Amino acid sequence: MKISCLFLAATIGIICTVSSAGAESLSNHSKEDSVSLLARPKTTQEVKIEKVLSLSLKQALEIAEQNNQQLQIAKQQLKASQIALRASQGSLLPTLNFSAGVSYQKLASLDYIDSQITNTANELGEIGQLAVKALSDTSLRNLTTSYVSPITATLLLNYNLDVSGARSISIESVAKQVQISQLEVKRQSEDIRLATISDYLTLQETDTLVTIAKAALSNAQEILDDAKNLYAAKVGTNLDVLRTEVLVANNNEDLSLSQSLQLNARRRMVQRLNLPETVTVKTTDAVKLAGNWNLSLDESIVEAYKNRLELDQIILQEDIFKDQEKLALLSLSPQVNLFGSVSALNILNSNPNPGINNGYAIGAAVTWNLYDGGVAQAQADLQAQNEIINQTRFSQTRSEIRTQVEQSYNDLQSNLVNIETSQVARKRAKEALRLSRMGFSAGVVTQLNTTTAQTDLTKAETNYLRALINYNRAFYSLERAVSNTRVNN
Repeated sequence: MKISCLFLAATIGIICTVSSAGAESLSNHSKEDSVSLLARPKTTQEVKIEKVLSLSLKQALEIAEQNNQQLQIAKQQLKASQIALRASQGSLLPTLNFSAGVSYQKLASLDYIDSQITNTANELGEIGQLAVKALSDTSLRNLTTSYVSPITATLLLNYNLDVSGARSISIESVAKQVQISQLEVKRQSEDIRLATISDYLTLQETDTLVTIAKAALSNAQEILDDAKNLYAAKVGTNLDVLRTEVLVANNNEDLSLSQSLQLNARRRMVQRLNLPETVTVKTTDAVKLAGNWNLSLDESIVEAYKNRLELDQIILQEDIFKDQEKLALLSLSPQVNLFGSVSALNILNSNPNPGINNGYAIGAAVTWNLYDGGVAQAQADLQAQNEIINQTRFSQTRSEIRTQVEQSYNDLQSNLVNIETSQVARKRAKEALRLSRMGFSAGVVTQLNTTTAQTDLTKAETNYLRALINYNRAFYSLERAVSNTRVNN
């Protein structure tokens, strides 16, 4: 794996990036290091963090796309709906059935005939006996034996003419369900993308907050050293030293809190990417503006109405309910089946054996459910009610989409202003701290002014970072709210 490092100015620090060769291994990381899904770690070594992965946003999105279990479920459901479509399309073709059988039977009817012949012969005396003997030497006697071994075979061809059109409607309904499943895979992918980006932005924020806190602590420590030196030279006061020590303590608390938030954000990202628990992650992308949104609010709302997959899914579901309503009523329509069959028969113990006898049949059958107690109408009414519910859901979803677009757009514009304001404040805070420290060393500026300048700089750095992060968060949320629109960053 090739690793390169970027040195960023001022408070950003050092970031290591993973090359594309390493990115390929990351996508298979969970397969290589994962333990059984039913296993529970029993030793501390099994839960100890052993690897730190440096990820870009692009790499994180690729891993999330591959490892997310909810997305895999959606893809499997899509395959299931495609199989169901193939099954329903099979009804367009005729069915062909073959059956065959062989048996050994003792027939009561033939046994009765055989007994009657014997009794009649006995009543006729010697002449009857001669007649029975003559009969036993012929095939007629063999045909009247009560023991038979027939072998039969039948080939049946059947086809439903679908005179009502129910079959076509049913296939169309299943095809629409496949489309809904396809859209669901895309929708899940969009949601996973936004959730991964959100976690990545949070991790970027906590990483940079740690860097800011470390820089603030380092500056505070230098101010404390200057205050102690001035106090030792009897130029400064003990009050100056105490105030600076409070500043150092506060910065230590800020650093500890930032590090805790960083660890939590890393664990959430590991969970989001479905990586092994012995792995942690860190970001490689620098915090910068995600892009410019070139659509107005009204244009964004219109684009969202046009592109959002949720609305398309509801419309397709509406069509399915209408299809089901039609099918319920068509169950009372006549059904016409065409059939044709050929059959063969042979009596194995017939003597002499006449061989195989053939037969055939061809015809049509009509079935018509004239009355079902109102079941079909009730089922149709149920689907009609589902249509009304679905239309209400469409209106609700459309309202939610507009709210999402408006909130994201307003947040975007607000944070764009905050970026410009905080950027100016950040520059001025840096310059104010530089001048305060120079004046404090020269004894013309009080220590209070210096500590205040350091606090102002830390706040300005934090405000600038959060304005950037919040802008990017609003930008990607607006992208998701408008759905298929991808802005060229």
